[in-house]
Amino acid sequence: WWVIVSLQQAGLSPALSIAIAIALAVGAGFVMHHAVEAPAMAALRAWRRRRQAARGPQGDDAAARGADPAWIAGCALAIVALSGGATLAHALRDRTPLPHETIRSLDPARHAPIACEDGAPATVILVLGQSNAASHAAPIPPAGAPSMRVFAEGRCVLAPDPLPGTTGGGSSLWSAVQEDWSAADPQVRLLWAPLAVGATAIARWIGPDPVHERLVAHLQSLRAAGLRVDRVVWQQGESDARDGTDAGDYLRALRALRALLDAHGVSAPMFVARSTFCRSAGTGAIGRALERHAASLAADRILPGPDTDALRDATDRRDACHFTDAGRRRAARLWLEVLAAPPPAPQAVRSR
Repeated sequence: WWVIVSLQQAGLSPALSIAIAIALAVGAGFVMHHAVEAPAMAALRAWRRRRQAARGPQGDDAAARGADPAWIAGCALAIVALSGGATLAHALRDRTPLPHETIRSLDPARHAPIACEDGAPATVILVLGQSNAASHAAPIPPAGAPSMRVFAEGRCVLAPDPLPGTTGGGSSLWSAVQEDWSAADPQVRLLWAPLAVGATAIARWIGPDPVHERLVAHLQSLRAAGLRVDRVVWQQGESDARDGTDAGDYLRALRALRALLDAHGVSAPMFVARSTFCRSAGTGAIGRALERHAASLAADRILPGPDTDALRDATDRRDACHFTDAGRRRAARLWLEVLAAPPPAPQAVRSR
């Protein structure tokens, strides 16, 4: 599993990743047979011959009868020990985030605290998604990184890229949206509430999963701070396109995410980007399903966002997946057209 996932994250196709993993498994089995199993069986046979010789002719039958049950019991104990070790390793893995899932925490040296509400209303934008919603775009010089009003870990701060609440060490497309929006409307006040984790499928956001738990905590902290979310942005889909998630399952998960937001008091419209392109993986089924079911999704306040899949030139993607600086600025202009438009009329939250 680790080999398959790692190779796919490196850009190999699912079929090639599985073939390589099978070849490695067969090779490992060959090595284990000759290096472990064969010597162990030879040692066991030698031990049984010495034991039978020590007991004499009368003990041969008893030794033969006793050796096999002992060997079976030993194998059973070994299997139980290995299974228990694997279970423990799996439990620890669930509690320890992978390196690419380490979310940036608040840093007093870089993130100056501010009042969440200082008299002037702010448009609160909840950002959710994977790497292209996080801080995985090409880095920009520190001098060129403007500070944004950001809500993270229950507090409001001024923060430059890379943003707290996101993974990655580069820039975000949201700082570019902030620049363009402020240039178009100097009076606008934005407060960003990002939670974006690289390489996460949508199923992990609706749980059970540490990413889901982090989302619930983020929503609870927004409510505790008395902040009303005005817009939700969802920039995700590359992992599901790569893994071949069924389009119907993806839409059901999207509605489950909408229900989760509603349950925590976030009734703002959710804008969903068409964001499935990463190293040419996937079939495009998710993007087509979002278009085909746009009307029914809109009834649940799940609205179409920009088509960032259209940005796939070398000038847009630095590794055929994540945005270059030019690519994130183009994506920001697409997002600005959606976010700066007057919000749709509120609809009653459907009962589920």
